[in-house]
Amino acid sequence: MFPCSITRMFLPIIINLPINEINGVHMERGKTIQLILVCAVVLLLVLNVFQFMVSSNDGVKQEDVPIQIADLKGDDWESLVGETVTVEGYYVKNNGMGMLISDPYLTQIRRPLNTSEFLRIDNPLPDDATQFGKYLIKGEVFESADVDEKVYLGTDKYSLELLPLLEPPFYIIDVPMLIPPEHSATKYAVLISGGVNSQNAWPSFWNDLVLVYSVLVQDYSYDPANIFVIYNDGVGADGQIPVDCSASAAHITTILNNLSEVMTTEDTFFFYATDHGTCAPSTGNEPSNDQGNDEYISLWHDVYRDDQLNTNLYNIKCEKAIIILDLCYSGGFTWDLKAHSNRIIMTACLESQGAVDNPNFPNGDFTYNLIHAFQKSYWGYDIADMDFNGKVSLAEAFNFAAITSVSCQTPTYDDNGDGVSHSGFIPNGGVSDDGRLGNTYL
Repeated sequence: MFPCSITRMFLPIIINLPINEINGVHMERGKTIQLILVCAVVLLLVLNVFQFMVSSNDGVKQEDVPIQIADLKGDDWESLVGETVTVEGYYVKNNGMGMLISDPYLTQIRRPLNTSEFLRIDNPLPDDATQFGKYLIKGEVFESADVDEKVYLGTDKYSLELLPLLEPPFYIIDVPMLIPPEHSATKYAVLISGGVNSQNAWPSFWNDLVLVYSVLVQDYSYDPANIFVIYNDGVGADGQIPVDCSASAAHITTILNNLSEVMTTEDTFFFYATDHGTCAPSTGNEPSNDQGNDEYISLWHDVYRDDQLNTNLYNIKCEKAIIILDLCYSGGFTWDLKAHSNRIIMTACLESQGAVDNPNFPNGDFTYNLIHAFQKSYWGYDIADMDFNGKVSLAEAFNFAAITSVSCQTPTYDDNGDGVSHSGFIPNGGVSDDGRLGNTYL
């Protein structure tokens, strides 16, 4: 087409030029001819490229050109509502809901997904769809009633573009549960996972609760009647452990207030939260070396702030309070929870870090290592029991969890009441600094 037309236009000019001029008799005309030839060749190349581009896109509709989730949810997202688009991402089905996410490893980071990192689809793909496979999904864009979500996508067409290169562990574990007939009357526990919402409530959170519950009951004689499980919307992922109520701030406050009425100074109090963690500029008193943030335990469409947690733990009477937090930014809770000198506070990471799941098991990495240390047998060896007394203390379990932690998070420990977290090796009691309560046992 275009190249032939250009050739026909320039060829007569080139042919009809006198030979003696081409051979250099008249140098000026020779230079002109050379310039014309060069321009003709360049123009032909440009037109050939243009023609290739036009023909390569011939018949391809704009709605079939893949876009990213972040592009769909950008500043002009409202202009795309009602349009049909094709979006690229990794497919995940979680809690009966299908969605695309920008990176499969976002399911292992213990913070809520950002708006630009996920896209809910109106209906999950068929059951034979590949979890974490890279898909193209085409459909109409609908405005979401959830302001933060912005939009969701219809599923007119879909295609698998790439099989998972490496699939993160993403399943519910089955823990054999044998409840001994004898129970302690002086041990109480509160176990929390809030999940945020359906797209953020990963299986690892439920697995953490089941693992902790099973160890407390089977290995340390906690009475199931004195363990309060607060989970998502109040319905467990399966029936392995009982769930007492949904994860709302009001329910947590009520349970903590009730425990303050029944517990005594001879009791042990175990508080555990596995969840997404968030933070925001502080509304309270933070130390000079603090980042100036308040940290939050994410609940089911709700949150529990660090100062709020401290207020409601304050009136609980007990000999020792064991507080374990496996969530992003959890190290920032330590300053706010330092009010009592009988508290042992362990967190999965520093205030500035994210907490992550174990790369090989569907549990939080810190929870997995810490709780398996408390079980006294890990890989067939009692390697957490460093003083060989047949028991695993809090300091011993923490030290084991810190050593085996993934490198991207730094577990922290505090029991001297100064509100400053420490990491690394913690002494097993007998010191004035952190570790003075290290020889406490579950």
